[in-house]
Amino acid sequence: MVILLIIKRFDFGGAENHVCELANNLSVKGHKVFLIGRKGRQVRKLLPAVRYLDFYLNDILLPLQVIALSVIVLRNRVDLIHGHQRLGILAASLAGFITRTKVIATVHGRTRYDLKHALSRWLTDRFIFVSRKVLENASNKFNLDGSAVLISNGVEIAPKLRTPDPYTICHISRVDRPHYGFLRMMIEDVLPVLLKKYPSLQLLVLGDGPLKDKLKEAAEKLNREFSVDCCMVSGYRKNVVPYYRCASLVLGVGRVALEASSLSVPVMLVSSKRMGGMLTWECYDTVKETNFVHVQAPEPDTASMIAEIEIYFSRRSEMEKRAGELALQVREDFSMEKITEKTLSVYSELVETG
Repeated sequence: MVILLIIKRFDFGGAENHVCELANNLSVKGHKVFLIGRKGRQVRKLLPAVRYLDFYLNDILLPLQVIALSVIVLRNRVDLIHGHQRLGILAASLAGFITRTKVIATVHGRTRYDLKHALSRWLTDRFIFVSRKVLENASNKFNLDGSAVLISNGVEIAPKLRTPDPYTICHISRVDRPHYGFLRMMIEDVLPVLLKKYPSLQLLVLGDGPLKDKLKEAAEKLNREFSVDCCMVSGYRKNVVPYYRCASLVLGVGRVALEASSLSVPVMLVSSKRMGGMLTWECYDTVKETNFVHVQAPEPDTASMIAEIEIYFSRRSEMEKRAGELALQVREDFSMEKITEKTLSVYSELVETG
């Protein structure tokens, strides 16, 4: 097949990582893959066989850009267009309509945003959701006519070799306003309490974003107060696997939780909106279908974060052992090889039906 993947941003984030790995895996399986998106750091991770086209999708210029996309589709005899993120999905659906090409959209986040435009819903042939909860909500709100399917994000399987520092906590995310609020609470309210009990404790924050420098100032202030480098804001890293391997505990949801748990790292399912506690066998079957977000959990606060982290450190050996056992199941359920096969199955069904 000739496949065109469209995404607006191609820098740092769960959707961006997923699209990069999907493109590479499709290419390895012998398909001709074109990828369109705004140039970012993911480009360096693409295999040479993937044809990347730098294309900055813009709401104002979208009518002209859709014409250009349609020319690309026709010139390269594209069999299927797969859109990601709001503008990528809208552009894919319009180009597909003009060229009579089948269109798939993956909803990575909120349906009301990714499928905001009615045309994105009307002109798309099939929808992939990475979370069952989001899929159910979308089906209740929009008439998707049975055209939606659940395919979770995947992870490239890496060796589980670990050399964890006993008191290193790692958090990886885009440093935007919601994440900044959570991390500011961790630095200013949570860490000062925990450091009195665990003097060797370190928080390592990886990720880029508009508030990274401001967060770094808060971290440096804490380091001066305790006269030790207890908090480090390190920015974007192309390969985060070594940081997972040195962490005793990872804080995160979505792709971060998936990657870390596949490497046998204990994971606390926490984001700026949800405090879901530790990833364990008891909650695995539930959260694995909601993109590793505990959707019924309350917002995190200072007291709950301190309590959960203290519980973890008091049972660290047990948590490490359970994380190792859980990693085997995570790797079985979410290998990118398996996720690519599921996606290809949807592709083939759609193309064969004409």
